[in-house]
Amino acid sequence: MFGLASDIRHLHPRADWFSNLSFLEGRAFEQLGLDTEARKKYQDFLRYSARLLPGRHRGAWMADPGDSLYLLQREYARNVLEGYVMEPPTLLPPCPPRFAYQPNQPGFPEQRSFLNRKVLHVNVFLERNFGTELGGGVQAAYRFTPTVMAFAEVSAGKHYQSFRLGIPLQLYQAPNDRLGIKLTPFLSFNTLDSLKPDNASQRLTGHFIDGGVRLSLGWYLLPTLSIGAYGEYHLRNRQHPWISPQGLPLYTPNELDVSLYYGFLEQMAVKAGVKNEHLVVGLFMSGWELSWSLNKRCLVVSHFID
Repeated sequence: MFGLASDIRHLHPRADWFSNLSFLEGRAFEQLGLDTEARKKYQDFLRYSARLLPGRHRGAWMADPGDSLYLLQREYARNVLEGYVMEPPTLLPPCPPRFAYQPNQPGFPEQRSFLNRKVLHVNVFLERNFGTELGGGVQAAYRFTPTVMAFAEVSAGKHYQSFRLGIPLQLYQAPNDRLGIKLTPFLSFNTLDSLKPDNASQRLTGHFIDGGVRLSLGWYLLPTLSIGAYGEYHLRNRQHPWISPQGLPLYTPNELDVSLYYGFLEQMAVKAGVKNEHLVVGLFMSGWELSWSLNKRCLVVSHFID
């Protein structure tokens, strides 16, 4: 057991934070009659498992029925340290290490601790809509099952208002959170009031409906470094624009993004990659990004919380 534990720590230096390895060592010492060493390992297990990140990954923050064995192990360790006698859990499988993915990163949902719960999320965001108009809005999202949720959002700028609906579907999420694939169909209702897009000869006023689908994928190369890619298709795109009452076309460009993400905080990452014709570098946080286009010399504000 102890040789195996050393091998695990060599492969995963933070195994104590993201698994129940210390608990298993404590049980081994206890069965050998080495009570001092056992108590030390149980103390380590309780201390490591109470940290913020592993708590969210392993069930300590919001107790999940799916992690009932883990909760029994915590209870047993506390009772041993307090001198109570308790039957140990009969099954002691190790908790595999998981990758700490960024919430709503391409391919991934919100944090795993929310996936088995019917939780309402409310998010605020900034966006640059129709290629020119800077605005902001609020989104409400509700998860029905671990793989299906729905969102509705309202946003507005100086010359537009928009109402959007979407149904994110988690097609696949690896047990260790290394790979995620997500598909999101969406629909939007838009109102323009004297909006003047780039290179337009006059302002546009009117109402139109847009919709489309977004497919995204995320893959972790290292515990904090991943590659994320997504493609977003709009019905009202360059080839099929909406024609305003003034006879002018308006559309939302289809989008293709392939980028590297380096997570340096729990819900924030540095992003660098290609977004359509832009070479971008910037910050990504819970579904929206603030980036600088290195080749176009402009600010890129993008939002899609799915």
